Amino acid sequence: MLIIDPNLKPLQTSFIEIVRFLPRDEFLKQLATSALYIESSIDEELRYGSLEALALGTPVAKIVHPGYLSRIDYSDRELLVANSFKELAEKLMDYVNNLDELYFTYSRMGFNFVKTKRTWDNVKTGLVEHLTKLQGGGIV
Repeated sequence: MLIIDPNLKPLQTSFIEIVRFLPRDEFLKQLATSALYIESSIDEELRYGSLEALALGTPVAKIVHPGYLSRIDYSDRELLVANSFKELAEKLMDYVNNLDELYFTYSRMGFNFVKTKRTWDNVKTGLVEHLTKLQGGGIV
């Protein structure tokens, strides 16, 4: 397990490596070859690292605080979504125990999510519709 955290002291054991920083190209290579990326925030949004992982076909796991669950635009078929550390740990164990099957499912579904839902055209269409309504149907 590779943990990138600028606040932790670097460490290397047989199972865990903690580093403070990776150069961008090294980070992307690591991301592309990883079995899973764990999002570090607990809000509903996905940071660039998660979006890059999904675009590279790397599955993403994330804790979403229960108060934010109604605001997410992804499902637990696209990302491993949990609302507590306990639930995330259980989902991670299931994922690891069924890696051969689940990696490809989450890889494909996550890639499809970022390709279809997180594009400018997808955002633009809804935005233009709402702006048009605000302008009384006229051109904005």
